[in-house]
Amino acid sequence: MSKNLILIFLLGQFVMLAGLMLTGWQWTSFHGFFAALLVVLGVAVLLVKHNEDKTLQRRLDLLLSNSEKVKSHHIIPKIEGEDQIAKVNSRLGQIGIEIAESERKEKSVADRAVDVICSIGLDQTFLSTNAAVEKAWGYSPNEIVGKKFTEFLVDDDRESSLQTIIGAEQSVDTLSFENRIKHKNGAVINTLWSAHWSAADKALFCVAHDITERKKLEKILEESEARFRQIFARMPVGLILANPLGIIEMSNPTIEGLSGYTAEQLIGKNLQQVLIKQSAQEIEKSLGKLVDISLKSQDGRDFNCQVSSSEISVLGNRKFLLAIVDTTERERLEQLKQAFFAMVSHDLRSPLSSLLSMLDMLHAGKLGELSDSGKGVVERNSREVSRLINLVNELLDIEKMRSGEFEINEDRFLVDEAIDSAINAVHGLAARKEIPLVFERTRISVVADQALLIRVLVNLLSNAIKFSPEKSAVQIHCTETDAGIRFSVSDKGRGVRAEHKQKIFELFQQAESQDSNLRGGTGLGLTICKMIVEQHGGRIWVDSQQGSGSTFSFLIPKKKLSFESLD
Repeated sequence: MSKNLILIFLLGQFVMLAGLMLTGWQWTSFHGFFAALLVVLGVAVLLVKHNEDKTLQRRLDLLLSNSEKVKSHHIIPKIEGEDQIAKVNSRLGQIGIEIAESERKEKSVADRAVDVICSIGLDQTFLSTNAAVEKAWGYSPNEIVGKKFTEFLVDDDRESSLQTIIGAEQSVDTLSFENRIKHKNGAVINTLWSAHWSAADKALFCVAHDITERKKLEKILEESEARFRQIFARMPVGLILANPLGIIEMSNPTIEGLSGYTAEQLIGKNLQQVLIKQSAQEIEKSLGKLVDISLKSQDGRDFNCQVSSSEISVLGNRKFLLAIVDTTERERLEQLKQAFFAMVSHDLRSPLSSLLSMLDMLHAGKLGELSDSGKGVVERNSREVSRLINLVNELLDIEKMRSGEFEINEDRFLVDEAIDSAINAVHGLAARKEIPLVFERTRISVVADQALLIRVLVNLLSNAIKFSPEKSAVQIHCTETDAGIRFSVSDKGRGVRAEHKQKIFELFQQAESQDSNLRGGTGLGLTICKMIVEQHGGRIWVDSQQGSGSTFSFLIPKKKLSFESLD
């Protein structure tokens, strides 16, 4: 622009000199020259103004064109100069770069997303989708874009999904719905959709999240709950499920039969209002314990029962499960059992003892001489009566142990003393089969009931002798371990089958069914041994291979008597 002004000024000077020369340098002509000069200057100004307007317009057009290029991510050309237009153009270039970078990052995030991110037009066709669609659904983006989204849905879900998105352009809310997608490989995928309408883009932008695993877990949970309800309903004991406040949430038919209340009458009520006097706090204190309580029935009567409460978690929430057993019948049976054992003890054991005494007198000839065959009959009957008396005594002992009436008098003694007593007790039985009883003496002491310990050893030695071949040795071992004092009795008999190793310690069980007839015994000896050892806090077991003998072992834990030093 400065160059144009210089040219106009020089032109003006030239015109002025030309005018002076033509008028002969007369003053009167100077006014005409001045007027001409003004005209020239005016024309020059108009020319400059016009030139500036054209330059400005061209720069503005370029700026507008560049702003359009920003939208399409084209590189915009630079506008020369330091004025505001050049600065705005420079800023537009920076904004274009920032927008392109932001969109690149957004696309990168969308492509790396696990969920399918897509847009759907008003005609329900896919307008765009991210790369995750190929991994999630098996289709490439090119196979998705331009297709109606209902083409990829399970037939039963098409109508409901269409009803959900129809009219979405008139809603400002985020839509949420579920449907099932048909994977390219034929599998069915459960999806949760979150969609929002964009008025600017005239599209529904959606995120489809795969919830197949969640649906599987929900199904498993539903099936588990159904099984729980079936088991809950079929249990022969009364069951109540209550929350920590003591409010009943479930009850089974058994408790309804016991109490006379229906499920509708129980659910929502507090335990103390309808059934028991215990509070929720008292129930919590008695968790895992059997508690004897009195229940109130609907007709006002009370009945005795036992309640066992436990804490369980149901869908992450604390609940109390109460198992209730009516003990009325059990108490009646217990009374009958006590009466039976009293009868056995008095009305059966006493006559049997008298009968044994009479048989002994017959055998001794105090009631007259018997023939040899008569003596044989008396001996056989004496053995059978003795066996019956032993059976009665052992049954009574087992009942005492079960009822807690069996007393254990613990004391410290040397194990050698107990083993010597047990060997003496079975010496006659061993001598008849010429079986030596081998024992290496020790100086080990143990805290236990000596009489009961001798009884266990006698039972084990008797069994070992009965099942050992003649003239084979029976060995007794005693060792001290960190866990306690271990006793073992080993024989060379036929051994115990693997399937019988646990069974032989149960009531009336023997290794073979014919053992009772061939070798005598009640089938209670090992049961009593097990109960005595367990009363001492120990355990008993057998190691055996059929045909290679057996070793019966039991362990008595180390203890200190209350009056012994702790050193």
